[in-house]
Parts: sequence; C-alpha cells; structure tokens
Amino acid sequence: MGERSIRKRAEGFSLVEMVVVLVIFMIISGAIFTLLDVAQRRYRAEQDFLESVQNARLGVEQIVYEVHNAGYPRPFTYTDTPQDIFSAPPDLQRRFAIPFVGSPSQTCTVGGGASVCTVPDGFQLMLEVDLDPLNPTCPEQVEIIEYRLSRPAGATIGTLERRVSSKPGAAGGIGAACMPNPGNWVPFVENVLNDPGATPPERIFTYDCTGCAPEEIKEVEISLRVRSSRPDPRTGQYREITLRGLAERKTSFP
Repeated sequence: MGERSIRKRAEGFSLVEMVVVLVIFMIISGAIFTLLDVAQRRYRAEQDFLESVQNARLGVEQIVYEVHNAGYPRPFTYTDTPQDIFSAPPDLQRRFAIPFVGSPSQTCTVGGGASVCTVPDGFQLMLEVDLDPLNPTCPEQVEIIEYRLSRPAGATIGTLERRVSSKPGAAGGIGAACMPNPGNWVPFVENVLNDPGATPPERIFTYDCTGCAPEEIKEVEISLRVRSSRPDPRTGQYREITLRGLAERKTSFP
C-alpha cells in the first residue's frame, strides 16, 4: 500500500490536470488584464477631462487678467497727448492703450473724438494693454490682443485662438521692431462647444453694452463650454463642462 502511494506521487500531474490548471490560469489572467485595461482607459479618460478643464480654467483666468488691465497705460499718462486722443501721432498712440477696439472684421474710423464702430460679436474679443511695461528692449510698447473662435462649417467643436501683436507706431519706429509674431493665430483653448449657429448663439463673450463704442465697454462676461478629447469608456459619451468668469476693466478711459 505504501509503495503504491509513493509511486503514484512520483508520477506527477496528469495531462488532464495540467489542462484544467492552465484553463483556470488563463481565465483568471484574462479577467485581471481586462480589469487593468478598463482601469487604464478610465484613468486616461479622467486625465483627459481634467486636462480639458484645467486648460479652459487657465484660459478664462488669462482673459480675465487681460481685461482687468485693458487700457493701461491710459492716454493722459503722457502730457503731450491731445484732447482728441485718436488724433495723436502714431508713435504716441503705440505708447498708450485703448481698452477695447472693434473686431478685426470691422473698419473703425475716427469721428467726434471716438472710434466709430460697434461692439464685437460674442465670439471675438480685441483689447489693448502693455503686457510687459518693464521690458527694456521694447519700453512703452502696447500690444493688441485678439481672441476668436475658429469653428469650420459642419464641425461640432471649435478652437478659441489668440493672437498678440504690437500696436503700430511710427514707420520704422520701435513698434515695428518689437512686434511679436504679427498675424499668427495660435490655439488657446481646444474642444470648445460654444456654437455660433445655435438659437440663441452660445456666446463666449457678453459685453455690458450694446451699440456703444468698444472703448466704452467696462465688463465682459466669459462663458466657455468645453468637452473632453476622448469619450468616457463606460458611457461612450464626451464629458462637458462650462466655465464662467466676469472680467471688469480696472482702468478708466480716457
């Protein structure tokens, strides 16, 4: 009896037992890898959504900051600024800022001591500010900051773009020498859902006055609706969030 038991143990596992063990191992491994894959995709989706939220939040904060400082430095910071500031020579105009100006698609003319054009629509913002007043290379050089929503026809999302260029000065003056990337639009916030074709349009920028001259704007309400880059792995839907901000111009005008 004892010799038979010893001989049986020495023979090891049978082929059937090995197959059963292998099948069980594969089932357990498959379940583990499936859970890991789901967890990894979920993690990527969460990271993607958090990145979209963070980029949109930083974008709103940047716009609020720039609106707060729009119109700096004021025209009468300089004693040689004429009463009609729009008649000042170009080299002087590039040194002071007008808080808000008309949208790029408009042609603003000077008349009656003010620019003649209307407030930009809800998908454009254009303001003037000296972003770096302590810059020794380009002292007293005001920049023009522009925002626009780029959304191709038929697209479901768009991109809020930003462009910075120096306010024009005298021909050959410092305004031309210090112009950073003139005319280059760069992506600022991506995956924007605000729809100009909606009824009513989902505005990004809402101004505190309608039909007034742009430089009379004092407040800008910002509403930015963005989505994640990837759909949620559980629901298959894109996650969305709306971020809002209220920016008040701190400088008086003129």
